[in-house]
Order: sequence, then C-alpha cells, then structure tokens
Amino acid sequence: MPDPNRKDTEPKIALSPPALFALAAVIFFLAGGIFAYVQLIGRGLQKASASSSPYLTQEQTTPVSTPSPTPLGTPAATPIPTATPAATPTPVPIATPTPVATPEMPAATPEATATETATPAETPVQPIESPNASPSASSNAEAQASATAQAFPTVQYNAAEEAEVRKEVLARIDLLKELSQKERDYLYAQVDRARGFTKLAIIPFPSGKTRPEQFQIDHLLSYLQKPEYQKLYEDPTVVFVVAGYADKQGNEEQNLEISKQRAQVVAKILETQAKIANTIRAVGMGGSEFFGHGTPDKNRVVEIWLAAP
Repeated sequence: MPDPNRKDTEPKIALSPPALFALAAVIFFLAGGIFAYVQLIGRGLQKASASSSPYLTQEQTTPVSTPSPTPLGTPAATPIPTATPAATPTPVPIATPTPVATPEMPAATPEATATETATPAETPVQPIESPNASPSASSNAEAQASATAQAFPTVQYNAAEEAEVRKEVLARIDLLKELSQKERDYLYAQVDRARGFTKLAIIPFPSGKTRPEQFQIDHLLSYLQKPEYQKLYEDPTVVFVVAGYADKQGNEEQNLEISKQRAQVVAKILETQAKIANTIRAVGMGGSEFFGHGTPDKNRVVEIWLAAP
C-alpha cells in the first residue's frame, strides 16, 4: 500500500505552449521528408523498369526524321534554271551578253515515266497549269522539281551548233501552219539573213512536261530585266526564236507536238510576263538527239535564240 506521506521523486516535464508547437512542427517536417524520400525511391524504380524495356528504349531513341531543306539554285553570272522530276524537279539558263552564244549540254537526272515501259514516250500534258491547284499540290510539284532540278546549263558560244540550229529552224519554219505564208516568209528571211544568231537561254524540262517550273520562270524573268540582257534585243527588228525539243522516245508525231507546246508556253511567258515587244516565234523541233545520243533528259529543252538583222 503506497505511503501517503511519500513524496513522488520522479521529475515531471512540463512544456510551455510555444515549445509544444515547435515540437509538433519538427515532427511534421520529419514526416514530410520521409514521405518525399519514399516517393523518390518509387520513381527511381519506375524509371529503372522503363529503361530495361526494349520497346520503350527503341521508341525513345528512334530519331525523328526531319525533311531536308530543298536547295535553291544560285543564279550564276550568266545561266538560268531547269527541272526533272526533278527535281529538281528544271531550271533555266541565260547567256552572258556576247555577240553569239551557244549551250553546254544541260545535265539532268534521268526520269522514269509510266509511258517508258512498252513504247517509251513523253506523256503530253496541258501547257498551262490549273489555277485551282491546291497549295499542297503546288508545293509537292516544287519539291519534285527541285529534287530533280538540273544544274543550270551554261550558254557558251559554239559556231557549229549555231549553224546547225539555224539550219534546223529554217527547215521547220514551213511546218508552222499557225503562221500565214507572209509570216513564214518573214521569219525565214530574218533567220536566214541574220548577222547574229545568238542563244539567250536554255530551259530543261522533265519528261512529259510542257511548262517550266515557277522558279525557272522567275529566274528567267530576273535576267531578262537586267540592262545588259535588254541591250541584246533593244532593236525592235530583233526576232526571238523559241525552239522546243523532245527526246526521241515514242512516236515522232507525239514528240513534235510536245516540243511545239514547250516552245509555245515559253514564247507566251516572254510575251505576257517579260513584256517583250519584239516578234516572238515558237518552233517545235520534234524528237531529237542533237544534245546527246542515248541521253533523253539532255534533249528535253527549250532554247531561246535572237536573230539580229
């Protein structure tokens, strides 16, 4: 039985309210730290399991392909652009203002067309693009053109080529049924008697195409606006002869029509966009190997010649 007279010798701890509050805060922070530590450990385990999965690793490390930018043709001092699908896309070259000039063979990437299987032939298309073409279609066409775009052929003087082209143009003038006999006689005389027969530009074309790509047209127009080129045809009696060519794949009649359409489209561009007031005549030269045997892509071109009286 406890002695009522015995005093309790055990010390009693009495904490003031501020001390109790501080102790509670310390306990709260310790609990929060333990909870955060447990979460970090859990996340580390999740990451470790994710990195061990071959499917996740492959998915994370698979590089995303980014479309390579389409290189833009840098205009040389004298030439103008061309395109093949190829590519690139076809640019148009322009000559330096010399009394007479002639082209180097335009290098182009070969194009495969659906018609080149049984009886390979260039597939004729409409010379004028549809104005209602969707932006995506036009951008795809530009991408294709630039992908197959040829290097701009340099126009160089070549007396033998000048004589041969003059001869071929004269032979084709009588086939220009869209001209009257008087117009044919005038054109024949201008080409035959011309003191200077100067090549101004070469425009390569992809297979089956009859209209240059827009970047080729822009390049050509920018050169024709320069004073040094305008001097070549400032005489109003100078005649522009636009000679269109096709490769020799397919039948002769179809190739003649394609070459004629190419020449007519370029002649129309000179008249309506370049605002050239001189006489401009388009001549379809048909299928040719004049620019290289066994290389159809080099023969799908339009040449712009100036006949100075």
